[in-house]
Amino acid sequence: MKKHKLLALFLALVMVVSLVLSGCNKNQTAPQGDTGSGKPDADQHLSLPLVADVRTLDSSKATDLYSATVQLETQEGLIRVRNDGKKDTIEKAGAKDWKVSDDGLTWTFTLRDYKWSDGKPVTAGDYEYAWKRLLNPETKSGYAYLIAPVIKGAEDYNAGKGKVEDVKITAKDDKTLVVELVHPTAYFDKLLGMQGLLPLRKDIVEAAGETYGQDPSKLVYCGPYTVSEWTKGSKVVLKKNPSYWDADNVKLATVELPVVIDLNARMKAFDTKQIDAVGAKGEFKEQYKKLADEKKLVWTSGFEPSTNYVFFNCKDKNGIFTNRNIRMAFSLAIDRETYVKNVVKFGVPAYGWAPYELMIGNDQFRDKVKEPLKEVKDDPKELLLKGMQEAGLGNDPSKITVTYLNSSTDADARSQAEALQNMWQEKLGVKVKIEATTDFPQFLDRIDQEQFQVSAMAWIGDYNDPMTFFDMWTIPNAAPGGNNSAKYESKEYDALIDKLMQEQDESKRLEMFAQAEKMLVVDAAAIAPYSFRDKDTFRYPYVKDLGTPLFGPIWDFKTAYTQGRE
Repeated sequence: MKKHKLLALFLALVMVVSLVLSGCNKNQTAPQGDTGSGKPDADQHLSLPLVADVRTLDSSKATDLYSATVQLETQEGLIRVRNDGKKDTIEKAGAKDWKVSDDGLTWTFTLRDYKWSDGKPVTAGDYEYAWKRLLNPETKSGYAYLIAPVIKGAEDYNAGKGKVEDVKITAKDDKTLVVELVHPTAYFDKLLGMQGLLPLRKDIVEAAGETYGQDPSKLVYCGPYTVSEWTKGSKVVLKKNPSYWDADNVKLATVELPVVIDLNARMKAFDTKQIDAVGAKGEFKEQYKKLADEKKLVWTSGFEPSTNYVFFNCKDKNGIFTNRNIRMAFSLAIDRETYVKNVVKFGVPAYGWAPYELMIGNDQFRDKVKEPLKEVKDDPKELLLKGMQEAGLGNDPSKITVTYLNSSTDADARSQAEALQNMWQEKLGVKVKIEATTDFPQFLDRIDQEQFQVSAMAWIGDYNDPMTFFDMWTIPNAAPGGNNSAKYESKEYDALIDKLMQEQDESKRLEMFAQAEKMLVVDAAAIAPYSFRDKDTFRYPYVKDLGTPLFGPIWDFKTAYTQGRE
């Protein structure tokens, strides 16, 4: 989701994503739980925008937020993450209950009675198959790393060194799923809402083969909605699933998810009620705030657990960004205050990797740990010259040309790329070319295949623990399909993350995450975070009970409905 990111993932998001759910206030104000008074509309439908296309409906392979949003609303995992207007909470879903052994190693889930859209029951075997498929090295899942290190036998199997029979994910019977962990894991329950852990029907997957997840008519669904249409690059249409176990609480008959990449087009669609809710920033945000004051719109604001960042190809074939000092020079040459205020126009400048809203125990991580880049006082031009000498690139920055891979041809993404281009050229004296991809899937493919030098995207946390921002940078995730976009490899970093996965003491975890953050953005300078994202969502008053979770899908519309639509 983390995102799942997600999820995705993930699972992985581009700069243009900065147009979704953006805003200003650190404290979340979310009136989405209002139910209004009177009778719901007879015709129940919503239109909610996506700012990039869905990549796949295969929950084992999705790492982008858009795919995760569709999957998490059409399939039912063990839990659902719901937002009560103030914070995300875990609700029982496909699992009606679970127990954890005294030593924290064995988790036993009991499934409720619920069905796939073709009438067949959802079984514990569907979960066992899905989780093991996620781990199968042939699947090349970008989210296998979430569970591989913590489930017995999973890491060796995922690395191609072990047998699937040794993976301790077991359907004891049709209603009982047993999972054995390598060590107690403080955040394991928070992983359960990830799209990669949704159930899958083996017969359906194997019948489709390599094309699974591309044709919605050949899928089965066990969530609140089914996919009735997917026009790539245009829209996804969902219909209420009459076979869903909680169908009585699903009011919407149709949810349309149009892909509207361009900011101005998206705002125009909202103004004309072609879409019913939208994220806004800059002049649009100010305009909509006034309408909210007049009760013509409903405004939700707060930080989201997301960071915009530049990332460098640490395996750069041109030998430029393989050097730490060059990477740090480019990082420090970004005037974050100016860039956020005048170019991005939302959020706050970031000098660390982990954003607001991430909790560690009872504390917010960012309240306890100083942003490490604020302590760095080096001159970026001097660092560049030093790095050039170390890399054998001479001493004339004007002879250095780097290519910035942009995620889109969209005007807003282009202006952000050009601002970075100008900063780097003016402060460092290098030449920067901008190369744009035609769409988001192509962009991700280029990153996967290391066909870039420097680029930018956003990462939205998949679950509420700092681990969702740190385990993605381990060595296995530098492979194609992984979320390690910088292709950063450090055995020392991996060892620290491994220790963190086993640590239960939150104060010690806090210290170790702080160490990992410094390693990532200062010691290695593999990435250059530049803003923590906030979000301002506006919707029409007739839209009721629409959720915008901190973690999981963009929109949560399981219980949403309309009342008083004109």
